[in-house]
Amino acid sequence: MGDSAAPVAGLTDLAEWVFAFVALVLLGCHLLFKGSARHKRVRLLIALLLLVAPLIVIGLASARPLVRFSTIVTCVFVYAVSLFVVLSEALTIFGGAAALTRWRGEKWVKELDYVYFAFGSLGAVMAVNRMNAIAEKLMLPDLYVPVVLATALVIRVIKTRAEVNEWQKPKFREGIPSR
Repeated sequence: MGDSAAPVAGLTDLAEWVFAFVALVLLGCHLLFKGSARHKRVRLLIALLLLVAPLIVIGLASARPLVRFSTIVTCVFVYAVSLFVVLSEALTIFGGAAALTRWRGEKWVKELDYVYFAFGSLGAVMAVNRMNAIAEKLMLPDLYVPVVLATALVIRVIKTRAEVNEWQKPKFREGIPSR
């Protein structure tokens, strides 16, 4: 049986639209509403669930010979949005940015480029692994290449957001810098 006769794995159109819509609502709530600490924790919990769900779908689909393109695009989009929200919330709500500033100084934002380049390099290696001209291939599921590259891009967006919002600057309380 040829590849074209194999059943195609993936989510239904409706599931993809709902999945993407929930991610967009999460992103909108994250960017537009400050909310109480309780609301932020609920938002973080939803983001963590949304972070895991596309990885499960991709993991299950990677065992199949054919996967719907739209399912992979939707899963990578939902993963990227939820990773962005999780990292942003962790750095702002739970004092991650302040802790990094105490540990690494204000340069920690610039050092995010190292993480970005590491994920980008890993994604490039995984992409080269897919080439037909390569004789000794690594045994890695091809569907994780977009996830790794999306992670690199999210790290870069977090770096930009941290620079714009000056997350690396010590916060001032009553005129005294907090350390």
